[in-house]
Parts: sequence; C-alpha cells; structure tokens
Amino acid sequence: MKNILLILTSLLSIIINTSLLSGQQIQPVSTKNGTVYYEDVVSTSGNISKQDLFSKTKQWVASNYPSTLTYSPVQLEDERNGIIIVNINLGKIQCSKCNYSYDNITCSAKLQFKDNKYKYTLTHFKAMFNITSEGSRYTSESDFDDFFKKEKLYKGDLEILTELDNKVKKVIDSLIQALKEPVVENF
Repeated sequence: MKNILLILTSLLSIIINTSLLSGQQIQPVSTKNGTVYYEDVVSTSGNISKQDLFSKTKQWVASNYPSTLTYSPVQLEDERNGIIIVNINLGKIQCSKCNYSYDNITCSAKLQFKDNKYKYTLTHFKAMFNITSEGSRYTSESDFDDFFKKEKLYKGDLEILTELDNKVKKVIDSLIQALKEPVVENF
C-alpha cells in the first residue's frame, strides 16, 4: 500500500511539474493580446532633453540599421512630437533540429521621447518562412503571431520563439546602452 501511494505521489508530482514547465514555455516571447509585443518606458539618469534622446536614437539607427538604395529603416521621423518609427531587421533563425528557417525577420519599433524618458514598442514581427523537404524548397511570408493561433507549440516553435526573444532583447539592450551615453557638447 505504501509503495502504491509512493508511486501515485511520484506520478502526480511529475504531471504537475510537466504542466508547470509547459505553461512556462508556452510563451517564450513577450505578448499582448495574442501578438508578439515588447514595450517599456525607460527613465534616463540625469537630465536629457527630448531633442537629445531623439538625436541619439537617430545615431543609433544609423549605426545599426544603415539605409541602402533599396532599404530605408526609418519609416517616420517626427522631431516635434518626439516619435521615430523604424523597421528593424533581426536577421535569420534556423531551427536546429528541423528542416525550416525564418529569414529576413523584421519588426516595427516605435520610439517615443519626452524629457528624461523614452518609450519603445516593438510589434508586427514578420519573416520569410523557408522549409526544405526532399530537395525542394518552399517559401512563404510568415507572421509570428500565427504561432499563438495554434493549439500547442512544438519544440521547434519554442526554439524559434526563444531565439526571437533573444534577438529582440539584444536590440533593446543596444538601444538602452546608446541612450545612456552622455551627450558631448564640447569636443
């Protein structure tokens, strides 16, 4: 009887732990209303004007997302209202144990500025989905929000979303670091 009780307790513990792990892994990215969504308001240390934050962000964009003849990352630049909207390219994510990848991953970053603080909002995550099977390649546009329309996320999905989260956090960290840099008036 004690052995049966011990086995049942062990099984119940495994089931509960597995459910908790699954629940924690369901959304490895930040979401809002079923869409991939990153947003935060960051207060600056020191007295930094809206214009200085705006200017430093333009420099950050130019350094990290250069324009070409066919690509301009800046979609909107409104200095008076303190808003910049940038199309961010996050590169490619290859599923390590799968036959598919997400190429040319992009998102929209809305950056808003006030004296001594700024807000970033990253939304509209899209990519080119590529799958290779038996020598053939299939490509289509993909919206990362489609992941959340599924009944369940699979290991490959979790790997892709976790890597997406890592890439987005690097972008956010880069922005925060750039806006922490002091404004040099005299050089």
